[in-house]
Amino acid sequence: MSTLNQKTRILLANNGWSQAKLAEMLWVTPDAVSSWVRGINNPKIETIKKLSEIFYIPLQDLLNDDVDIPEYFEIDQYLPYSMCRYPENRRDQIHVIYDAALADEGYLHRFVDAAGCECSAIYRAGQEVWWHYREHEPRMIRDWNREYSK
Repeated sequence: MSTLNQKTRILLANNGWSQAKLAEMLWVTPDAVSSWVRGINNPKIETIKKLSEIFYIPLQDLLNDDVDIPEYFEIDQYLPYSMCRYPENRRDQIHVIYDAALADEGYLHRFVDAAGCECSAIYRAGQEVWWHYREHEPRMIRDWNREYSK
């Protein structure tokens, strides 16, 4: 069971965002976000709706304490270039693989492409099968899990 403050903390960590960045996105103060994460206060319902949109999480999942948000765990910080399906994604940057509780034995891969854009990909059986710019990662994960959940 996860409360809204625990889910907010996990979602911030999963996205690699600071409380200040989320505050900026929501047009609130960093102190407000801090109080939500610590469980001192809860955001207004309008703000919770915005959180749902930003993190691409259904509103009912944020509000229902029986729904847990999985934490991402780093598995590896180097990915052999041979695993990159698209040549433009190959560059001398650290590639990070996460266990993001993806369906069908998928793993989340984060990297910076040759143009300097932050990207995310889903790997299965050692092959890149789906990628997007990082800003679309929550939607990509949701769609992946819907498609491949058993």
